[in-house]
Amino acid sequence: MEAGQMRLSIFVHEAKGTFWAYCPEFDLTASGSTAEEARESVMALIDEYLAEVRAQPGDHGPVSEGQVDWDSVLIRGGLDSTRTLN
Repeated sequence: MEAGQMRLSIFVHEAKGTFWAYCPEFDLTASGSTAEEARESVMALIDEYLAEVRAQPGDHGPVSEGQVDWDSVLIRGGLDSTRTLN
């Protein structure tokens, strides 16, 4: 693995006709109509999260210090805006 790269786990499963991808390292979940679409959606969420962290100065823990509209981030990453997650 090269510098600046990381290995992530992504678990994909199907439930009620929808595929779900989960990345435990970032505790992010995304859905899609295919397994590949769900995987790509969770990767987009990870990219969005990392871009948000890089854009803010200072040290960062697993949760950003600033105000983040995570609903918008999740929808841009592929989560259906009409779904709710409990």
